[in-house]
Amino acid sequence: MENNPLLTNLSHVLIPSLEFDSPKHSSDMKAQNTPLIATHIPFDALPKSVQSLDGTKMIYLCREPKDTFISLWHFMQRFTWLQQGESDETTELLISFEEGFELFCEGKTVWGPYWDHVLRYWKQSLDKPESLLFLKYEELTKDTLFYVRKLAEFMGKPFSRDEEGERLSERIVKLCSFDNLSNLEVIKNGKDRPISSLQIDNSAYFRKGKPGDWKNRLTDNMIERMDHITKEKLRGSNFKFGVSTITNS
Repeated sequence: MENNPLLTNLSHVLIPSLEFDSPKHSSDMKAQNTPLIATHIPFDALPKSVQSLDGTKMIYLCREPKDTFISLWHFMQRFTWLQQGESDETTELLISFEEGFELFCEGKTVWGPYWDHVLRYWKQSLDKPESLLFLKYEELTKDTLFYVRKLAEFMGKPFSRDEEGERLSERIVKLCSFDNLSNLEVIKNGKDRPISSLQIDNSAYFRKGKPGDWKNRLTDNMIERMDHITKEKLRGSNFKFGVSTITNS
């Protein structure tokens, strides 16, 4: 795997974003017959052809709301915008921690209320489990190898006996690990979309990569408020964030 493109590119460059890349590069994407597209768009805002999940495989990854807010806030602190008419100077777009928390709790985020976003995809995964694989970040980090194999099976490309004998699934886990990717030169010193007005260091996509950092940042009142919102939003859904009580085998 020494020639894997992940070793020299940010993953966001390798997998085009529906909302950020398609307006400018739609013709290129069609020409390349791109098999993978990433998006944060709410399910009901997707094109009807995608919502039908007819011939489409979709993978959705959710995270516990408190950790989601912490990750989002830190990520936004790394944004810089080129000043109009000043190609070399940048100005940071900052938001206070308290203001960001308030907006998140009110559902005023780029892609709408987080809880609604998650529940809609989760319910769709129950209706069409063969087309939509719903994953939880906490479970993925706890047993990455299990979910790499599950992902391969979902895509109709399970690891063969020979591939398992060569420990291919384990090598993929090692290649894609947080520690490995975050220490690459392209991540440490590269920039995402360097020619656009929005400047993001590649390293902004890699912070800690571990669940539970909200415990180090949120006050008791913040925790209580977020947990209350989560409880009310999930009421009657039978959905729970975090690690399932069912063990993997």
